[in-house]
Parts: sequence; structure tokens; C-alpha cells
Amino acid sequence: MTNIQVAETTKDFLKNIKNFESADKTAVISSANRYTSAKRTKGDVPKAGNELFNVLRMVEAKYGIAVFTPNEPTVVTMDKVAEVVDIACNKLNGTKTYSCSFNSVAEANAWLSAQRNITVRNISVSANCWFGIHVKGISIEYSTSDKPLDSRYALCEIDKFRAYVRSKPEKVCRKWQEKNPTCRIVDFDKKQCGWSLIGGNVGFLRFIKETYFVAYSY
Repeated sequence: MTNIQVAETTKDFLKNIKNFESADKTAVISSANRYTSAKRTKGDVPKAGNELFNVLRMVEAKYGIAVFTPNEPTVVTMDKVAEVVDIACNKLNGTKTYSCSFNSVAEANAWLSAQRNITVRNISVSANCWFGIHVKGISIEYSTSDKPLDSRYALCEIDKFRAYVRSKPEKVCRKWQEKNPTCRIVDFDKKQCGWSLIGGNVGFLRFIKETYFVAYSY
């Protein structure tokens, strides 16, 4: 063990990567990126983490370096390695965009509240729209930053009940913005359902139920 060089920081490990054989360099970068992607898209983190762990153990033995140390939890070391690789790849190839899916607005907001370095690009909502709007899934597309950002993000729902005529999105968004001047709408997805009443003294009535799913920064 006397010939093992212990890296003092994770950045030192990145310098070591440059000296790896091409196949090993690719293996480290690819497994680190898959681990990062799994964490950012609610993917199979245990599987991706196990792959990264095995690759790092392999290069430890092959190149006589110590990636893991007794004074730091294994997962912390893996997170640091993956972060450094991610930053380097972003500088080289440009910032990547990720997509994460949720079952409800509440679930999406719980996740968004914990994020400190993302920029939400757009949202997409799938829903059953028949005598009511029932969310099936919410997809959020976002990019990341190497440093914490001032902006935070959240989703809200704006419900409208209309007769005959649909609401105008620009008007709905403008009114919401006026009521929430410290927030900025990033994107929205509108869902609607409608039904009609015909006959008797009623004549013809057309009802429209609308829900705007709004992504905003604050």
C-alpha cells in the first residue's frame, strides 16, 4: 500500500483521469454521468451508483490511487467525483438539460423546494379531462448550474369555470402576475374539460372547466 497516492481533493482525481487509458477514462466519465443523470431524473440511483463504485474501485487498483478514504463516506466521495465530472463535461460540451416526472403538483413542489442550482425551462402535464381534471403526471424540464442560484421554483394551479367561451391564457397569466409581483411565470400548461346541457327551459348551455398549471420563479 505504500505506493498508493492519496488524492487530497476530488479535483486531484480529475487530474488523474487525464492520465488514464482511453477506455478507463471513458468508463469513469460515462458511469459518473449516468449516476448524475439517475439522481436528476428520479432514475435507478442504486444501479448507477453501484456501477460508478465498481469503476472507481477498478481505477484505484489499476493506477495505484486512492479514490475512497476512511474519513469520508463512500456516497459522499461518489457524489463529489460525479459533480466534478459533470462540471467538466458542461464546460466542454455545454450545459445539459434534464427531465424529471412527478405524480402530482405537491410531489413536484416538494422536489423543487430542495433544488438550489436549477433553471426550469418548461413543464408538461398529462391529465384525464372528463367531468374534471385529474393529473396523471407532471414533467419538468430543467438545466443545472455549477453554483447555487438565487431563484427558486414552484408550481401552482389556477382554476377557471367558464360558460361558452374559453379563457385567454395571456389574460389569465397577466392577472396572476399582477397579484404576485415578486414572482415570474416561466411556463404553463393548460388542461380543460367541457360539457353541455340541452333541453327544456335550459336551452343550450356549454360549461368549461379549465386548470392552468403554472411554473414560476420567486
